[in-house]
Amino acid sequence: MPLRVRGINVIEIINKYFSDLGINFSFGNLQQSNQASFNVDNAGLSAFTAGNTITYNITRTNRGSHMNAANGQFTAPTTGVYHFSFTGITETGEPVTQIELRKNGSNTGIRGYSVVNGYQNISINASISLVKGDIISIFVVEGKIHGNYGSSFSGFFVA
Repeated sequence: MPLRVRGINVIEIINKYFSDLGINFSFGNLQQSNQASFNVDNAGLSAFTAGNTITYNITRTNRGSHMNAANGQFTAPTTGVYHFSFTGITETGEPVTQIELRKNGSNTGIRGYSVVNGYQNISINASISLVKGDIISIFVVEGKIHGNYGSSFSGFFVA
């Protein structure tokens, strides 16, 4: 049933407006986006040490199934800009902890640092251009990341 306000089909008017502007737009056919998005966490795991990719054992969202929580890798299903966010907790006894966002196993220059000995938040937030098939992960460069709760990695397609 069309949306009516005072007997007028509102969607029809909106579609005509865009059509008159030369824009091919069908307001009546809006659907939920199926763009890639994910959110994974870890719990009950050992600390992640320098030289290792952070993995996850809890999947909260994985639209399109492009995130492999077990190996910590997201594979871009399409070319475009993606936004990624990681937050974690450093391990006690580590004076310096450093993580980086890796693309296809290589450093992107996007890093997070902590220079406090003890449990401390560490994070990365970045938007990055990818081509279909590129692989994104979070890698521990120096120090340790706590594995028993506190680490969360998420991402989504922007445009």
